[in-house]
Amino acid sequence: MREEMGAAEDEKPLEKFLEWQRENIEKAINIIEDEDGVYVNFTL
Repeated sequence: MREEMGAAEDEKPLEKFLEWQRENIEKAINIIEDEDGVYVNFTL
């Protein structure tokens, strides 16, 4: 998922990726933009 996380961080166009990768990129975007505090940051 490293490639998908990088794509989310770089805001690359989703159309360049396969459908299963797009789903992972969308999930990664949700994690990055976590405004509701749903995800826990374990790197602290």
